Amino acid sequence: MINPAPLKERATPGLMTRVALFIIPGLYFVLPAFLFESGLFLLLSPLPLFLLTLKNTSWISLLALVTNSVVLFAFQDKAWIPLAFWLWSIVGVGFPILIKKFGKIVPAAAISFGIGLVVFYMTLTFVSLQDNVGVVEFLKRQIAFNLESLVQMPDSPIQKLVEEQGKDSVRREILDQFPSVVIISYLAVFWLNLLAASRIVKGFLTRSFWAGYKNPEWLVWPTLIFGTGFAFGKFALYYISLNAGKFLLALYFLQGLSIISFFLNKLKVPSFGRVVVYVGGFLVGSPLILSLGFFDQWFDFRKKFGQS
Repeated sequence: MINPAPLKERATPGLMTRVALFIIPGLYFVLPAFLFESGLFLLLSPLPLFLLTLKNTSWISLLALVTNSVVLFAFQDKAWIPLAFWLWSIVGVGFPILIKKFGKIVPAAAISFGIGLVVFYMTLTFVSLQDNVGVVEFLKRQIAFNLESLVQMPDSPIQKLVEEQGKDSVRREILDQFPSVVIISYLAVFWLNLLAASRIVKGFLTRSFWAGYKNPEWLVWPTLIFGTGFAFGKFALYYISLNAGKFLLALYFLQGLSIISFFLNKLKVPSFGRVVVYVGGFLVGSPLILSLGFFDQWFDFRKKFGQS
């Protein structure tokens, strides 16, 4: 009879396992910096910090945040450091800390999202003051500079738009919609990182969470009020309504996705089928998804059709 190996020897991991155990935790301290350098993964760059914060104490996440900032500073254009630090600190560290504190996703998201917007505006104001100009004038200069650079690039997709509408018109349109673009993009970062974390961390969020999201009923009224703001031409109320209305519609788009997720759960559609439905919805069915979310406030599709 062959005696089994002693417990200590049997518990000793192999070489590859030991290498993996050494490298994988270290990736949290450098991976966000390298993800940020890629336009494709920029929005998901807070994810490693998000996962690290969910499973560890706050000081480890803060150490990883500082380390990634140093790595990015060494290998990337210094101008990107404030943007990266903003995304990583709010979405990658602050958001999961609030999730652990409150035990609820929506309040944690709302608080961290609001804090992030305040920090963004304060940073923008500070940078503008360094040039002795206001925020709007600073944005005008930056948009004009970047637009000029894009037009001069060979085969630039924006060159045809400039030729058709003129530089002043394109520059004005970008400035008018700048707030909504920033806010909706920021919302997408929250949603994408939370979705990715729910797929990676077992037991963190179930499919029922994504199928149960619903905006508060009172949100209908500001949506309707801002919708009427378009009647005021090019006055200040028009621009406020334009940007605020787009953000509120983005929230209803998320509610529409939640309704679709509910029925996919109900029909027990496999993962590949879900991907096809979501990709098709993004590409050709966005207005339908948005409408589902908006009118769900009155018709409650999940309650009416989910029981039949």
